[in-house]
Amino acid sequence: MLRACLFAVGLWGLLGGVTLSAIDRCALRLGPEWEEKLPFASVEDGTLWFAPPLWGSFAMASLGLVTTLYAAALPWHGREYEDHEPFSRRGWHGSRGWDRGRWETHH
Repeated sequence: MLRACLFAVGLWGLLGGVTLSAIDRCALRLGPEWEEKLPFASVEDGTLWFAPPLWGSFAMASLGLVTTLYAAALPWHGREYEDHEPFSRRGWHGSRGWDRGRWETHH
């Protein structure tokens, strides 16, 4: 669950940073009164324009990439299983194994 959440947040940051690097400026529909509340914003002819800095896109993309790589490097289990045999009667997941499933065969 943590791995998927970190991967999603990292991918969102990576794609958002790459997209932000292609934008010179964009018009926001917030109104001219937001000019002093937003950094890197200016008002021209009653339109609020947002001009993201180039370092912002690189920072967002690099943090997204690091988060995605960290999610990929997380261990699969919380602890190590020394005596784990994948086809044993009771594996680490607690199931009964391959020979005794839901439809048990009687010989």
